[in-house]
Amino acid sequence: MRTANTSVPMGQHNPSTHTTTLIAEPTQFVMPNRSIWSFGAARAAAQLNRNDIQGMHSLEMCRDMVRKIEQAQQVQDRMYHTSHLAFDFSNGVARMIPIVADKHGGRQAQEPLFFDKNGWSQLAQHVLPRSGGNFVMETSLLRPTGRTKEETVTMRAGFNKMGAAVMMAHCQCADKTLQFRTVLKRIGTNPSDGSPITARFVRAVVTQSYACYSNAEMLDVLLDELGNYSVYRLNLADSGIHFRLLDLRETDGVLETKVQYPSINGYNSETGQRRTGVNAGTVRLVCTNGMGDYNTTSQYNWIHRGDPSRIARGMQDALAGIRTSQSALIHEYNRALLTHIDDGYAWMQGILNGMSGVTQKQVADVRIAMDDESSSAPNTLAGVIDGMTLLAQNPDFDLWDSIDFEEKAVKVMRTGLKKAENNKLFA
Repeated sequence: MRTANTSVPMGQHNPSTHTTTLIAEPTQFVMPNRSIWSFGAARAAAQLNRNDIQGMHSLEMCRDMVRKIEQAQQVQDRMYHTSHLAFDFSNGVARMIPIVADKHGGRQAQEPLFFDKNGWSQLAQHVLPRSGGNFVMETSLLRPTGRTKEETVTMRAGFNKMGAAVMMAHCQCADKTLQFRTVLKRIGTNPSDGSPITARFVRAVVTQSYACYSNAEMLDVLLDELGNYSVYRLNLADSGIHFRLLDLRETDGVLETKVQYPSINGYNSETGQRRTGVNAGTVRLVCTNGMGDYNTTSQYNWIHRGDPSRIARGMQDALAGIRTSQSALIHEYNRALLTHIDDGYAWMQGILNGMSGVTQKQVADVRIAMDDESSSAPNTLAGVIDGMTLLAQNPDFDLWDSIDFEEKAVKVMRTGLKKAENNKLFA
């Protein structure tokens, strides 16, 4: 890993502080978004007691773990006017240095802030023309060919400065005060003692009116309202959190495979990418399949504006409506089990090809998933739905793509049930 220091040369004694400081830096222009912590329950037999289910955790344990992660990230939210931002893209790494005056009117030293993919994209949307973020990044990372080593180094340094100059010019003219949500992220390991090397990243750039509502706060409210439910599946990423809650008390601690059980699904983004939401859902003890009910009668979400406590109050009110919708979703899935298709693969291809946002690769992958041993018979509507929800758990899907594809599965199920005559569909 390349190390550097933006205030003193690497390893040089700083007489003003009588310390020697090393600052590690990332090696990419922006850091990709990460999956921080995820798990999903798995089966080991046809019928399981709760203690035999692998990979399930209590809601209280998950709340505590998420809170511990947030504490380690040392979340800081800062307000900066765009005219008070300087940029340095040397060595192909994006750095933002806030210009802050001290109480004597001089410039207060600030450590550089780095960017993850979402933070850079959001800042670009606020201050640059459309697709400007990609243009600035690609300009900064231009690699000349057919040059000597010395010429290449000089030209690349010039491209770095050109990109930074473009960014600063647009920030000077944007005339906006923005909220920068920053966290510490691990970028390496100290070889001497194995301790983590961290740097502070801008993970989100939002307006001043954005109301911060943390993932730990959301889990805490649900724990108070529901009790210590079991968490069947959870995915915590840089972009947010998504989870499924299951009440094993209602099943006497026993779950059977290929049976739909009611769940409560929740999601939240601390980075301005999604609202806070809860909805009715179902899960089957097969890998981590599951569906959410995205009807307006059972989907409740709140934008991050105003007093964050209203989100907590809203979730308390929503849970009653969600419990009512759970039984309806299970009833629909049971009808899908009895709905036969003359050619399930062809019917699936026809309906998915007509849906916005579905790629040909996803259509092909759903066909493969329909043949998985965990899926219902492929010539049933439930088989199509199982293939879609199984594919949604694929690691190639990011957090929000997974939720969106599950929502499409519910739409496909309801479309099929509406079109079926005498429990039959035809391709």
